[in-house]
Amino acid sequence: MYKLKKIFDFSRWRKLIVLTLFSVIFASCSENTEQQRAEEVSKTPEIISPTVEDEAAAEPTLKPEKESMVLNTFAATAVPQDFSGCGCTLHETEEDMKADMFLFVDAGNLAIISLNGQPQKLYFKGEKNEVRTYANDSVVVEKKIIKSETTPEMEETAQAEVLLTVTKGQQKLEKKVIGICGC
Repeated sequence: MYKLKKIFDFSRWRKLIVLTLFSVIFASCSENTEQQRAEEVSKTPEIISPTVEDEAAAEPTLKPEKESMVLNTFAATAVPQDFSGCGCTLHETEEDMKADMFLFVDAGNLAIISLNGQPQKLYFKGEKNEVRTYANDSVVVEKKIIKSETTPEMEETAQAEVLLTVTKGQQKLEKKVIGICGC
């Protein structure tokens, strides 16, 4: 029995089997990771270096970090019928005033602007330190009358210079405008 045990040393075979299994498992894991790396590299976009001619011919196109805010004019026909009461009609220039092109209109508890070409209906939120605030879900507009001058021919109204502050998220736009305020 001693000779048989010596020839068939089971502990030795066990070690050999365990080592073989670990080698097979390790090899299969490393093949998977190499395949995965190869797939990841093939998925990444190819970077092509521009030639000197390409750089001279084309302007670099950079994506802006933030979309800029533009306060647009709009026609009197864009003002909804439910706008009635005391308020202001504000314009960018005298020419816009004569042509009935508005930047801001408020009446009662409602206001309207056109921001980046999109009409924004705003609701009165309050007044503090002579600043009237209007807002909706995404935009806040503050209106502060800087200068107001009444004229004899315009009863209960005044020509005004106004500072509009438009805030959308982290962006802020301030603009001095002119217009007529009153009832």
